[in-house]
Amino acid sequence: MFFCTGSSLWSQSTAISKKAITLKRMIELNHFSPRPVDDSFSIFMFNKMIRATDPGGRLFTEADLKALSVYRTELDDDAGKKLGFFDLFKMLYKKALTRADSIINKQTQKPFDF
Repeated sequence: MFFCTGSSLWSQSTAISKKAITLKRMIELNHFSPRPVDDSFSIFMFNKMIRATDPGGRLFTEADLKALSVYRTELDDDAGKKLGFFDLFKMLYKKALTRADSIINKQTQKPFDF
């Protein structure tokens, strides 16, 4: 596979990958409460991210969560190598926000009848 070093996509992906590796090392070695970045850490971070972005459970569909759940124990493996979870999460989150926005727009087109 050929990557052009001038490509912004390649350099952006490389920069994110390097940051992920650095973050992983910092958590394992220098965090005030160091812990291994393993499957249990991945599950913790996965759950925390879903709760933080969709606290009421109204944005993501069951299909979205099922697709994301494939990565539930893989976040520690994903860091610095490939960004499958984060790419999928970003796409599904944007889609969920667009879906919510269209529902809100549809509901607010009619006047409220109190």
